[in-house]
Amino acid sequence: MKTGVILLGAAATVLAIASAQAAVVCKKKSGAMMVRDTVCKTKELPVDLTDLGVVGEKGDKGDQGGAGPGGPLLTTLPPGKTLTGVFGGGAESPTTTAAESAISFPFPLASSPTKHVIAPGAPLPVGCTGTVPLPVANPGHLCIFVGYGLNTDTYDAYSPYDGVSSTAGDFRRGAVVYANPAASGFYEFSGTWAVTAP
Repeated sequence: MKTGVILLGAAATVLAIASAQAAVVCKKKSGAMMVRDTVCKTKELPVDLTDLGVVGEKGDKGDQGGAGPGGPLLTTLPPGKTLTGVFGGGAESPTTTAAESAISFPFPLASSPTKHVIAPGAPLPVGCTGTVPLPVANPGHLCIFVGYGLNTDTYDAYSPYDGVSSTAGDFRRGAVVYANPAASGFYEFSGTWAVTAP
């Protein structure tokens, strides 16, 4: 683009050149104005076209664009991402020998995490941090925090696939948490959980 010289009174020329070519207008010490491609030179000052009265008023707001396409549906929880939730259950003893509560992950894990069930006041195992209000699981771990138990004795969780309570169970999609009663009568328990994909 060629550099043009513009007089102070030539506002229309400034508008035509600067607007059409997306250039900048620069003012010299002499008062002459120049149209530059990108930036003003040394000892030149940039000129705001609104000061010359050559920029029109803001136009009306355009129509809203259409909705974009939906994002891809996750098939598994991405590595390092965490899910959290709550659980709770109750039953009557000796009618039942265990109260159960299922937890289900919105997105399954690519591989089964190591399961931990943490009773109230118990030390945290390796792989679990945080508290009942703020459960935290390290990658590859499912941490189940029992926060409340009434007339309950022991707690554990088994795989919904095969009923296995040990760490050999498959917990890719969730777990079934259960509590055993300490004595006859009503018993209940509740808590929170966190799982992080490996």
